[in-house]
Amino acid sequence: LYIFIMSTEKTPLEKQVSPLVQKFILGAVIAVILLIVVLRLIPVDDKGGYVEIKSKPKAKKEFTITGIEAAQKTSTFLKNLETQSQAFEIKTCNAEGKCAFEGKQTAPSYAWKILAYSALLNLSKEASYLSKISSIYDEMYKISDGTDLSWSAAQIFFAFKTTGEIAYTDRIYEAVRGFREVVESNFDPKKHAQESMLLAVGARQMALVYGMLGDKKIVEFLRNKRSISYKADLFEKDRTAFKEAGKKLLDLAIQSDSAHGNIVPGISEFREDGCWIALAKLEFARSAEEPKYYEELQELFKKLDFSERNYKQLLFSSASQVHPCIEVLLDLSEKNQDFKADAQALMEHFVLAVWDTPIHKICDGDFGYLASYRSHGSECANNIKANTDAAYAIYLLSRFNEQQLKVAVHE
Repeated sequence: LYIFIMSTEKTPLEKQVSPLVQKFILGAVIAVILLIVVLRLIPVDDKGGYVEIKSKPKAKKEFTITGIEAAQKTSTFLKNLETQSQAFEIKTCNAEGKCAFEGKQTAPSYAWKILAYSALLNLSKEASYLSKISSIYDEMYKISDGTDLSWSAAQIFFAFKTTGEIAYTDRIYEAVRGFREVVESNFDPKKHAQESMLLAVGARQMALVYGMLGDKKIVEFLRNKRSISYKADLFEKDRTAFKEAGKKLLDLAIQSDSAHGNIVPGISEFREDGCWIALAKLEFARSAEEPKYYEELQELFKKLDFSERNYKQLLFSSASQVHPCIEVLLDLSEKNQDFKADAQALMEHFVLAVWDTPIHKICDGDFGYLASYRSHGSECANNIKANTDAAYAIYLLSRFNEQQLKVAVHE
């Protein structure tokens, strides 16, 4: 266009205009033409109005990290939930990516922290973790008489196995035995018909205590501690009662979960709380002398085949639904390494994908985990980060040890 205008024959008036002015006029003409072109490229709505073009958010970075490193970094989130005056349960987040402390910690949430620090102690053998576990345990019993810990026996038992503090087993026995008596007497299944997760958790605790009472050292300690002088047959009857109560709860959990939707399309035997039920079955297999559940679980998870599935087809809605499956798969992988890939797939796509870190920043980058999934992406608005999710993640990550894990980005 410039060449055409400058090469055409000039009128007398044009000849009087300086070349600089000519270029200015030409530039204005070109600018108008470009503006028209740009405006035609902007999308319009049905009424002819311009549609707002939103800029794309800055992409989050993918990176790899070992299980140990991720566990250690996650522990900073637990520390950040504690202030000089109060320990908080969660952080609530908004659409602007800002998160605020909320909720005073309960006894069960202290138990989850004990699990996390026990896992870190197991990895590092640092004495500081041992003292941390002890102080959290003491703090827990300042706000609880122990009865509400009947749902948290597994976390405390892991601390016993890690620290060797046998006194923990007395509190476990006391809490779960009280719950067992409720199940045996006035437990109304109809009131818990929609609570398949809690029923499965309860079943697991019963199986665990059954196994715990098979340890002669623990039994001797409990007898001395409680002045119990059971005869062999009476003691075995008491022990067996835990197993029977656990089976009752497990059957109710399976029945309750049957009303929920499938997690994997086409696989009806694995529903919303299927991971918690699988974890209860695992406990029966390893603690309650029920090897048939190992076979059931292996068959189920071979069918689920998580590592070969498109994660977008899996209908998990929160991290708490996924964690128990990772634990089960890690246990199964001790006999069959193929299950390790399934555990890794779930960890990367459903736990680390919602890990809020400075590199993979979703909200405020404090190393917490968002509780809810939004179309397999991760958003701050109306979401929370709980200490229980972070604590469970620490335990699971510690079991991956030095294995490299990918922090995936789901848009």
